[in-house]
Amino acid sequence: MKRLGKEGVLSLLVEGGGGVNASFLQENLVHKLAFFYAPKIMGGDDSYPAVAGLGISHIKRFSELKGVEWRRFGSDLLLTAELAGA
Repeated sequence: MKRLGKEGVLSLLVEGGGGVNASFLQENLVHKLAFFYAPKIMGGDDSYPAVAGLGISHIKRFSELKGVEWRRFGSDLLLTAELAGA
């Protein structure tokens, strides 16, 4: 990230699995996020979480979202928001 900053990169789209997403959140490198929701149910012990990692131990440590917007793409929904502490 420091190298990208030195190269003049001011914005970066990170599209990864739960581990990648968790690492960017834990390092406070996320300012804006987007989640797509489809009208399907997927779950189970082997499913992939959107955000992995250790989780949180208390509700006060939840990441608050601001400027939440919803858009519809067919039957899918897109949530975009900014992190309140970013």
